[in-house]
Amino acid sequence: MKQHMRMHTEPAPYLCTLCGKTFYRPSNLRQHMQRHGEDKPYACPHCPRRFKCPSDRYIHLMSHNAGKVHVCSICGSRFSRLDTLNNHQMLHSGKKPYKCDQCSMAFASPVNLNRHKRTHTGEKPYKCQYCDRAYAQSNDLTKHLRTHLGEKVYICNKCPEAFKYHAELKKHQLQHYHEEQELQISANSTDIKLTIINY
Repeated sequence: MKQHMRMHTEPAPYLCTLCGKTFYRPSNLRQHMQRHGEDKPYACPHCPRRFKCPSDRYIHLMSHNAGKVHVCSICGSRFSRLDTLNNHQMLHSGKKPYKCDQCSMAFASPVNLNRHKRTHTGEKPYKCQYCDRAYAQSNDLTKHLRTHLGEKVYICNKCPEAFKYHAELKKHQLQHYHEEQELQISANSTDIKLTIINY
């Protein structure tokens, strides 16, 4: 709360020496400086487009949702194809009709069953193009590739910040939650004071 109040009472201490714009946080200045550079390190996970800063990518990502007209009524996830939505909703139903013939595990979709079977066979079909690492799951390869590329694909839904790993995003979102709680407490105490004064 104190940090937020400074924005209304103190000048922004972090200055961009290229254009003169000022910022309250060093992270915001760093993000802004990327706009002056030529690098485009932020890749869209859905198409070949790349961006100078996470906020530009965030805006672009909204355009990918335009074609996803099939919405899960339980969690709000969006899909471009009805069959993909139906497969997704099996996860919510709790039904697991696809059983592994090697162990007692069962799955909601055949894709998940096939993925699981690799734990028995030891197959690692997803190979890194930059080193000799290989993975049984495509998402593990995707995470590993970020160590080579530095891509930040986990985007905060409350601000333009982006992160390499889901755990980092969750930690960041917790900060937003705490800030919102502080604002709510502050607003409630103001309401109480106004009620007492008006009483």
